[in-house]
Amino acid sequence: MLTQNQEHKAAELSAPPYDRSALKPYLLHIGFGNFFRAHTAFITDQLARTGESHWGITIVNLFKADGIRQLRQQNHLYSVTQVEAKAKQEWIIGSVIASLHPVIDGLPAIMAALSAPELKVISLTITEKGYGLSPATGELDLTHPLIVADLKSPETPHSAIGVLVEGLRQRYAACGTPVTILSCDNLAHNGDLTRNAVVAFAAQRCVELAHWIENNCTFPNTMVDRMVPKLSAEIRASLNPETLAVDQLATACEPYCQWVIEDRFVNGKPEWNRVGVNFVDSIAPYEMMKLRLLNASHSFLAYLGLLAGYKTISETMGDQSFRRAVIRLMLDEQAPTLKLPPEISLNDYINSIVNRFETPLLHHRTQQIAIDGSQKLQQRIIPSIQYHFDKGTDYTLLILTVAAWMRYASGISERGGILEVQDPLANELKRIYIQHGLRDQVVDEILKIPNLFPVTLANHPEFKATLRNSFNRLLKSGAQKTVEQLVTCNDALS
Repeated sequence: MLTQNQEHKAAELSAPPYDRSALKPYLLHIGFGNFFRAHTAFITDQLARTGESHWGITIVNLFKADGIRQLRQQNHLYSVTQVEAKAKQEWIIGSVIASLHPVIDGLPAIMAALSAPELKVISLTITEKGYGLSPATGELDLTHPLIVADLKSPETPHSAIGVLVEGLRQRYAACGTPVTILSCDNLAHNGDLTRNAVVAFAAQRCVELAHWIENNCTFPNTMVDRMVPKLSAEIRASLNPETLAVDQLATACEPYCQWVIEDRFVNGKPEWNRVGVNFVDSIAPYEMMKLRLLNASHSFLAYLGLLAGYKTISETMGDQSFRRAVIRLMLDEQAPTLKLPPEISLNDYINSIVNRFETPLLHHRTQQIAIDGSQKLQQRIIPSIQYHFDKGTDYTLLILTVAAWMRYASGISERGGILEVQDPLANELKRIYIQHGLRDQVVDEILKIPNLFPVTLANHPEFKATLRNSFNRLLKSGAQKTVEQLVTCNDALS
């Protein structure tokens, strides 16, 4: 907890206009990345500014310790700057009141925080790969190296799921107080998937513990939306230099911010709805809308834009062929797969996405968005391909996105330079390209990777031929020319 004396020692960052010493550690968050700083912590800070909230956040970071050390030097304060074309607004965030790291503080300190009776909500941003799930089933992958290691030494875990389950075990033994577990990652049905992983891991340890979790913990599904790029040199140049001089954790984001949460809290919740959060009965239509319209379009622009030599999303959108193609992707190929929430206008939502993508000041890099494609495409693209494949309708741009990811996975740009491939399957993809070279044989080999594509697609001759055709088109014409040709052809047919 922060004392008034510590408040005055904040490393030259002005404290926000509320009494931080009155905040309580009601929320513990695992993962201290940019998105958390500009989303969960930002929203909780906004609520504290109303003067009627005592919700504070304890941060747990399981891997990199530098961010935690820096956060402590800054008295758990940092800045978030909302950047747009004509203005920017800076906030000093004070909702984080404590921090823990296993190397710095020891695992027992983390377990004590997880089992504290005053804790009401545990939230997570650990990325898709942090849950240890099988891509094919969405269930816990008991062959995942971290999961295997944690089940061998369950009281000294290293994975987020292992740490969470051990914390819940100690909570069950110490106080038994119910707690809500809130995934804030870009996963469809993220609460359900988290519940599956946690209960499955717990059942491997103790069936009684698994039953307690099922009966005393809730796992609401959530949908989060805010663009938070890495702090590039271009973005830094647009921020307040006086703040940057004392803030090593400065974060930039767009003004747009959305959070939709299923209203299934078991032990109280922050009144986030007072600052724009929507509590709903089901988030299914909201998360599908976001994953398939915004996130899928991001992936389309990232892989094809990167191959075409564009460094940022806004730069890619400056190419009118890409702009028209991504609108067509949303309207013609993704929208038919969706049932939108009744209050949402499809055209208005797509226009807002286009405007956000075109914002140049964020410098949202195509290389950053391209990370972990083998995980992301399974959420954003492949289910829609399956939909159109079953119905016999067009999915040209969707399958081009998959082909572009495969082409990116070669690690070789269209100009012969090096592309940095960051993906859980990077080693397997590299092996395939070393064996077969930059030829369409790699398509069939990648389709053979277990659990990457549904067998209904991966084994179907028509799908394989269509994917090979898209891949060869990229090899022959390049990304920019391919997109231009497809848009021109579509215009001629319409």
